[in-house]
This record gives sequence, structure tokens and C-alpha cells, in this order.
Amino acid sequence: MISGSFRLLSDEELKKRRDNQEKELKSILLEEYENFKKYIDFYELPEIKEIKVNYMDKIDASVRPNLSRVELKINEKFLGNKLPEYLKIVLFHEFTHIWDAVMQYGLRASCLTEYHAVQIAFWTIVNKKDTIFKYIFWER
Repeated sequence: MISGSFRLLSDEELKKRRDNQEKELKSILLEEYENFKKYIDFYELPEIKEIKVNYMDKIDASVRPNLSRVELKINEKFLGNKLPEYLKIVLFHEFTHIWDAVMQYGLRASCLTEYHAVQIAFWTIVNKKDTIFKYIFWER
């Protein structure tokens, strides 16, 4: 038998809680974007105009790197939780697509940018910043 008391939250309270969690998550994502800029030592990436938090089946995050309106989507499963380390790697991967679009790698070479984003994620994981640029800028 369960003892104690509990209270159901109203729809308004649930909406307010979700809005606060979304605001906190978006703030963390923008902070990670700034960390990415520092990591690659390139600060002229476009502003992320919209961050959508919604249900995505089997996807943690995605980006639409249209340079006039960059949009980032994040799975709602990350609301109200501490940002896991692996999600930071996923975000670095997504941010790399934005970088590639700025550098014009992604305009006609989606396979190249996917490969490049995996390289960035891998080198971030093994923390090899000193050698990452050798692999990022190989004769392109």
C-alpha cells in the first residue's frame, strides 16, 4: 500500500514546467554551440534561429544548415535531464554540418559533410584537438 499524498498537476502547470525545461535545454544547446566555435577556432558561424524540442523516433538531434535560417531539432527525451556527454558529441556532429555549409563543403557533397562530422565527433571523443585540424583540412 502506498501512503502519503500527491497532487496532480494542472495542464497549465505542466505547460509551464515544459516551457521552463525547454528554455533551460535551449540555453545549454546554445552554450555548446559557443563551445564548438571555440573548439574549431572559428567564430563566424551563423546564429541558430530556431531550436525545436519535440519527439523524434530514433534520433537525438538534427540540424538544417540553411545559412539564412539555421534550425536545430532536439529530442524531447532530454527535457529536464542533465545533458549526457554523448549528446554533446552528437551536437558537435550537427554543428559540423553548419560549419561545412559555411565553408561550402555541404552544398553539393552531403557524403563528405557526413564523413567530416563523424571525424569531428571522433576526434572530440579522443580529445585530439592538436591533430584534428590535420584531418579536417586535408587537401580539400
